[in-house]
Amino acid sequence: MYKGRYVRAARAMAGWTLEEMSEKAGLGIVTLRDIENEKVSPRERTLSRINMALAKAGIEVTADGVREKREKAIVLDSENWFLDALDAIMLEASNNVPRHKRELLVWYSDDRLSPPEVIDRYRAMRAAGITMRQIVEQGNTYLMGDVAEYRWVPKEDFENNVTLIFGGLVILDAKSEPASGVLINDMAAADQQRRIFNLLWKVLPKPEESLADVRF
Repeated sequence: MYKGRYVRAARAMAGWTLEEMSEKAGLGIVTLRDIENEKVSPRERTLSRINMALAKAGIEVTADGVREKREKAIVLDSENWFLDALDAIMLEASNNVPRHKRELLVWYSDDRLSPPEVIDRYRAMRAAGITMRQIVEQGNTYLMGDVAEYRWVPKEDFENNVTLIFGGLVILDAKSEPASGVLINDMAAADQQRRIFNLLWKVLPKPEESLADVRF
């Protein structure tokens, strides 16, 4: 049984009001209050949002209580871990990310595999002022964004193993069963990945057209 009082204790350690916790986790105040008062047990995705918000404050909730979080990485192990990852990016975007880091960089993606829920989140990101660039497989012309936002990597070097970089976050596909991801909250690591991405961006070929019938 998930202990909501641990969430209340973690919020107190972070020095957040219920309203601040609601904003940082992207959850309703009533929902959080009910969880803290143990009127409801949170769903997996709700718990993931709470944990990601607390991780930014260096705090985590465990089965036994609350403690300072020493690790810079957390596992996103819900069935919809990629949606959780995109939600984490939206939360990161609300933390005054510098303009030059307010860009979602995507390694080795394939828009053909994006379900409607992912497309909706990409559209929400654009509405929030987040720009995107992606590295995709050479010859792939199913590009849902502007063609200028893509570069081709040679087929022999491509694997559909997505990595996301935004702000101080690096999110990796763990390639595990069941599916899961790893979220690294470390600005130095994110900056390093950004530099490598940008070096490749300068030399990789550009697609010339998109045949996608859906755009985000």
